[in-house]
Amino acid sequence: MGVWLVRLLFVFLDVLPVLVKYLSGDSAYDRMLTSASNSAVKIHDGEVRLAESRAEANLEIAQSTIEQQVRRHRAESEAALREHTAAMNIRVRQAVNALEDEIRRSSTV
Repeated sequence: MGVWLVRLLFVFLDVLPVLVKYLSGDSAYDRMLTSASNSAVKIHDGEVRLAESRAEANLEIAQSTIEQQVRRHRAESEAALREHTAAMNIRVRQAVNALEDEIRRSSTV
């Protein structure tokens, strides 16, 4: 019986700090720790939102750059096509004029 009483005494002494903490409620330190923890969470959330905003802005800039390059390439291709078409039209006109001149010469002879 005495051994069990000593065991119960040690268990009670071991559990006593937890019981005192539980029954005493929040202390000033607990409130300060909770406040600091809440502030850290708010700061972290703000940093995450800022990082998301930066990432989205970088993606928009990259997309805009790609779209500008595509428009510039398309405009250059269209200009090259127009130049090629104009050069071909000039060659056709020159060939037609040369044939007309040859036909006139052969008909006058």
